[in-house]
Amino acid sequence: MEYLQNLKSVVKKIVLVLLLTSAPFMLMAQAQAQTQQRIVIGLHVDPIISWFSSDVAVTQNSGARPGFSFGLTFNKYFTSNYAFSTGIGLLNAGGSLISNSAQPTILQLSKPLQ
Repeated sequence: MEYLQNLKSVVKKIVLVLLLTSAPFMLMAQAQAQTQQRIVIGLHVDPIISWFSSDVAVTQNSGARPGFSFGLTFNKYFTSNYAFSTGIGLLNAGGSLISNSAQPTILQLSKPLQ
């Protein structure tokens, strides 16, 4: 039983040493791959939950609405750590409000120009 405990301890130490010695090589491989690509194009799609709120007492929020955002990003790398980033995206978000007011709105009071 004691032999198995010692064996587990030795295996854990060997794995730890291997991970620590191989980590710098993995990081160097990522840095070299990134410097070879001077322009990187990305696509993003993001879920969104949006809602409206009002500071008027007679207007209430009628709940949250799910939406999404999507777009393209462009990264121009100057060095391995610095890049100029830009992109374009579209956002589909919103909500709804409920008004309990009996007052007419400004559009109902206005007269057409003659």
